[in-house]
Amino acid sequence: MESLGKVIDSLNIPKQLLDKSEALLKALFGPSLDETSGLIADQVRLRRFKNQVKIFSSAQVYLSKHNLDPKRISLRTLAPLIEYSSLEEDEYLQDKWARLIANIVTTDSRVLLEQNAIEILKTITAAEAQLLESIFKALEKKRQSYDEKYSGERKRDETKLTTFSLRIIDIQTSTGHAEESLNAFISSLLALGTIKWDVPDVEVDVSPSRSHMHTRDYDGSEFDVDVNVSEPRSILMTELGVKFVRLCTMETNPVQSR
Repeated sequence: MESLGKVIDSLNIPKQLLDKSEALLKALFGPSLDETSGLIADQVRLRRFKNQVKIFSSAQVYLSKHNLDPKRISLRTLAPLIEYSSLEEDEYLQDKWARLIANIVTTDSRVLLEQNAIEILKTITAAEAQLLESIFKALEKKRQSYDEKYSGERKRDETKLTTFSLRIIDIQTSTGHAEESLNAFISSLLALGTIKWDVPDVEVDVSPSRSHMHTRDYDGSEFDVDVNVSEPRSILMTELGVKFVRLCTMETNPVQSR
């Protein structure tokens, strides 16, 4: 079944898993299994090729728009870039791939950062990517307001975006996501390393020891300490998250993190 092997190569299906389903496949397709598997492989390759053409064509448009010339990039970046971008069929994420490609081939970002960005983009969903971009824009707006307020005291490039936090309730209000959906998206973005929880509120109550204060020999040296740590209600973007969003946006100096 030479043509069936092509399907395995195209779809990355484990051979042992396919062997277990061979009886069912033969029952479904009969003698035409080899021919059908060949058609499937051709269709998969065609769809991936169309995705590549669309994404790289968009990347070229961004380069032409900004009068930028592409440079050669490391094979360690190029190989996964071509491989994973070809699997993307969502238009929003295809545009992100195009912008990422355009930035990678025109900037001197580190290979490790490029690989991390590719890994995030191949994993993230469109809804999660849109939420991350909304968080980025909201924090950028807060940073700009802060810089305008204190423009006479500090330089703009001294204020990093990662120092500003955003409340979960504000994110929910601005995006309109249901609480359950938003919590799921936040969990995914945390796992990807693009955001992190802000330091939770800590309340410390120190009082004289209740168990000894009424005893005759109590000298006031013993205390009860109650520490209440609330659940975090705000998030911050990580350096990786900021750089990822910038790499997926066609702009000047996309990897600069402020």
